[in-house]
Amino acid sequence: MGNTLCAHILYSCGKCDLNLDNFFSSTGDAHAIRKMYKFGILRPLHIIEQPELVPADGSCILEIKTSSWFKLLEIKMGYSKFRLTTPTIDNISSFFQLGNQSIDEKKLWTDFYENIKDSSWPECNSYDKVINLPLHIRNEIYDKYQPAVVDITNDNLLSLLTEAYYDVINSMDHTPEFGGESYFLDDYFNNNLSIVKKQIQDKLGWQWDDQKSDLFYNHTMKVNQKYIDWLEYIKLLYKETVNNTVVRVDLETWEKSLFLAKICLHYKVHPGSMPWSRIKDLTTNKELIEIFKE
Repeated sequence: MGNTLCAHILYSCGKCDLNLDNFFSSTGDAHAIRKMYKFGILRPLHIIEQPELVPADGSCILEIKTSSWFKLLEIKMGYSKFRLTTPTIDNISSFFQLGNQSIDEKKLWTDFYENIKDSSWPECNSYDKVINLPLHIRNEIYDKYQPAVVDITNDNLLSLLTEAYYDVINSMDHTPEFGGESYFLDDYFNNNLSIVKKQIQDKLGWQWDDQKSDLFYNHTMKVNQKYIDWLEYIKLLYKETVNNTVVRVDLETWEKSLFLAKICLHYKVHPGSMPWSRIKDLTTNKELIEIFKE
């Protein structure tokens, strides 16, 4: 949304002339502003991801952040406008580091075995040696031990993505990091531009035209309506689930994971402790309602 906000500012302050009927792309982004205007003293940047692009004498005016439900909208719009794809089993490594490279599997096993065994059990220094243990010990281990996830498969993709999104949503920091005022995505979608206008007038001395601003905003909402509708659908599923109403869940796997992450946050349950064997295709929210009723 940095390009959209930048275009909004430039248009509202009379610094560029845009044909709003064909300015936005088919996905609703405003990257075309980069071709129409040499930014000069106003430029949208991903400061965290690309600090090398920040001019040595530059300063931050606004830091666009997300909160609550709009973190989900940020993720959705990022996939549609920038990545032009969404997480699947085939490309997941380009979105998240979901593997187990950071897991010390030997220590994981050793800690487990030392805690569960009694004095009569023989030594067993790795999980692959379990086959050599007596049957009653093997059965107890197979019943209780959860080996580290090695492969990302269709069976565990939903749970791994849910944990990843849970961490992303649960770690939102709203504190300004670069000296600019925090401006929230939800404020923009609610047409609250007071912080933007103040910063632009105070820092740049530009005059704001409310009529042009409203015109740009209306076009922005029109081309982004599909994303707003998507968020409303996720919110509806969430509401029905916490109200114990069974409904169909018509979502892709990554969308189901986002929805599940929000549900886990609501019930203060980490996804790692969810009974994933009971959550299969999630074509309805029936299983979730039953789990959280318990």
